[in-house]
Amino acid sequence: MNIKVNMRADIDGFDKKKSTVASGWVEIEGIFKFPVSVRSYHDADKGKDMMFVSYPQRHDGDKYVGVVYPTDRNVRQEIDKAVLDATREKLFAELVPNVQIDDIRITPLNANEGAVIKNVGIATVKMYGLTINGIMIREGRKGLFVQMPQYQSRGQYRDTVYGITTAIQHKIEDTVLERYQAIKKQQEQQYTQQQKIQVGSDETVVLNPQMLQEMQNMRQQEQMMRENQQISQQEAQNRERQAQQERQRQEQQRQEQQEQERQRQEQQKHENPDKKELWHLLNMAGAVIEEQQLEDIYATPRSKDAYLNYLEMVRSEYVKQGEKLTDSEALTRNDIQIAYLNKAISNIEQIRVSMMDEVYERQEATQQTTQPQQIYSNEEAISVMELNFAQNNKEGIRFVAKNSKLNIDNLIIVGKYIRAQSFTIENGNDKVFARFQNELNGMEHMRTGPLLIRQQIVMQVFKDGVPQPPYLYASFRADNMNDALENYNQCVYTWANLTNQRLSELMKISNVKKQEMRAPKI
Repeated sequence: MNIKVNMRADIDGFDKKKSTVASGWVEIEGIFKFPVSVRSYHDADKGKDMMFVSYPQRHDGDKYVGVVYPTDRNVRQEIDKAVLDATREKLFAELVPNVQIDDIRITPLNANEGAVIKNVGIATVKMYGLTINGIMIREGRKGLFVQMPQYQSRGQYRDTVYGITTAIQHKIEDTVLERYQAIKKQQEQQYTQQQKIQVGSDETVVLNPQMLQEMQNMRQQEQMMRENQQISQQEAQNRERQAQQERQRQEQQRQEQQEQERQRQEQQKHENPDKKELWHLLNMAGAVIEEQQLEDIYATPRSKDAYLNYLEMVRSEYVKQGEKLTDSEALTRNDIQIAYLNKAISNIEQIRVSMMDEVYERQEATQQTTQPQQIYSNEEAISVMELNFAQNNKEGIRFVAKNSKLNIDNLIIVGKYIRAQSFTIENGNDKVFARFQNELNGMEHMRTGPLLIRQQIVMQVFKDGVPQPPYLYASFRADNMNDALENYNQCVYTWANLTNQRLSELMKISNVKKQEMRAPKI
């Protein structure tokens, strides 16, 4: 049984022989938890104190009724053992060992009367062959307290040395404060004695040479104490100055390291990822790429964007496939492929094309923005199907796009393993509908992931509202991933030329359509 116990020991109650020595919580199998307490009693027969676990109860009339308690004996023994073992560990950790302090040296300080927390003394403790310097004795609103030597890290002060338990910390603090109080009391007595001597007459001092000698000794002691105090203050100031210089040096070193790391990252941004590494990542992700295609990705933004779109589609198919897998080994293999694919996509996104390619891209984008929004003019007669478009009609079909409009629809799903995108040209009752679709091999998709086996562009013409036979504009078949990718890119460019739209514009319009469909209807 999985049992987790969290107990808090009452060390004062244990010392004072109270009945309850610990309390806490028990968690069973990570499902539920309940409070328990550990009580002590004196066993007269055994002649020693014993402990037992008390389960939660409620008062019902004149008796107590158990709320949670184990009915199985083995379960009770297992829970009791876990609770009692945890309680013994807590009690043992909080018990005060025989701490041996060899020597304590206290140097009182002149407190700053205007400060909220005053430094009234510095202590040096010798114990177990070690010397601990810089223990500050401070006085606040609630009285005296001890502060162990500290250092600053990330804007916070932390103790350099400290006792491993609260009880040991209290032991050291009580011993230091006790010695400090003794020294202060001695100083007050000396000061009182000095006042008594000063108020005495000169005649008394002359007639009492012993008192005169004591007064001289007292003055010498006060002079030595002042000198020791000045030396201690100077040492404390020197240590604080050295600590401040060390903190400044560490901060400067940290800033230099951050600047070096920033420069390294900035340099990496301007360096293209290694081609061999990218090829290896794509190979491990199951997205094999030819050498020429890899060169095109590094050469032109269009090839880079097209291949990124393809990888995004492959990643979505991997994710869907992982949701259907139940075999742990297959799930692990799927996760590894997705990890390699994510790394490959990240590397491709970091590729920077040459400056000339970027100039061509900007010029092409500027030309597109200056072109009129209407793609087809009213006077132009447009042939939407060329001779190689109509396989069944050698003469082809001509369609006049007078007063027409072009609608590019969002990315849609046709069937279970077909991805398609469509557009229509309308002119009254005359309409041309075109669809660009990718068909996936269903069996191959279930076993090893999506495999494009056919890409095609199909058109359907409506004349006077009457549908005409469909015609195939472009069609490709592929038996492997390399051919499928090459054919996919050819179909993408054919589709872009047919609609007079760049691929990036098609994807942008598609994303807008998706957001409109997902937006809640008011």
